[in-house]
Amino acid sequence: MITPALTRALIDVVRQSQAAGSLDRDVSLGILTERERDVLTAVASGRTNGEIAAWLSIAPTTVKSHVSHILAKIGVRARVQAVTFAYESGLVRPAA
Repeated sequence: MITPALTRALIDVVRQSQAAGSLDRDVSLGILTERERDVLTAVASGRTNGEIAAWLSIAPTTVKSHVSHILAKIGVRARVQAVTFAYESGLVRPAA
């Protein structure tokens, strides 16, 4: 679990590296299923796999599968990059 302040700092670092061309963002939310968007929203809010499973009434292993599919579809290797994608795509918005 990481704090919101650290999450914001990580997002900023990833965003800066994207500006340098390290990640390709020709991917849109349309490639994700509705359930994958739900899972990505929960990941972006800082929930653990267990918390997401309880929230969506699915098994933790199913959450892990969804996260793996999300990472593969958007072409990233880490959850923090997926969170950045969620913000940049407009799926989630930063709290004021």
